[in-house]
Amino acid sequence: MTCPPSGPGLHRRGLLKTTAALALLLALPGVARAAPSADQAASFIRSLADDLLKLLTSNLSGAELRKEISGLIVRATNVDLIGRLVLGRYVRTATPQQLQEYQQLFADYVLRSTVDRLQQYDGNTYEVTGARGVTDTDALVDTAITRTGSAPLRVVWRLRETEGRFAVIDVVVEGISLVVTQRDEFASVIQRNGFDGLLAQLRSQTTSAG
Repeated sequence: MTCPPSGPGLHRRGLLKTTAALALLLALPGVARAAPSADQAASFIRSLADDLLKLLTSNLSGAELRKEISGLIVRATNVDLIGRLVLGRYVRTATPQQLQEYQQLFADYVLRSTVDRLQQYDGNTYEVTGARGVTDTDALVDTAITRTGSAPLRVVWRLRETEGRFAVIDVVVEGISLVVTQRDEFASVIQRNGFDGLLAQLRSQTTSAG
């Protein structure tokens, strides 16, 4: 049997072909990447919770505290994506103008309602009890929040990683998704009063909360 020719030139060409093949494989669409790091997702939630607790136990009060909490929520969540997930199939039926106003009103609605709930803080503590990647972009972080006189509240945070940065896209409290719950409520309003009816309700709620 004749041995294949060898030599430095052929060796280099072989390496180049192998490198090119690997580069092509990595560039192909549909090649799944690794799920987000569970440790990093857990660290993100710990950092978020610690920052919130620092604010809630600080000397800040009133408008200044609301401003600081709102800024933290904006940085830690993807409110635009949450708004679209909540809207569900009605994203496709709304006009661009309706969607633009909806996103603005929804962001205000989420911030106001979340800050209102957080300002009712009564000394609760939390513990991260688990974390795992569930898709190539999403991770779930399990937490337990203490409650005086009751069993700990089970809260699961769904995070999405975009360009190396995590953001909250849903919160599941005792098995109930806030995105799904809000979607059902908004869908009911749209079915009764149309998309403009939903906008009118959001305008009313955000104005009355001010």
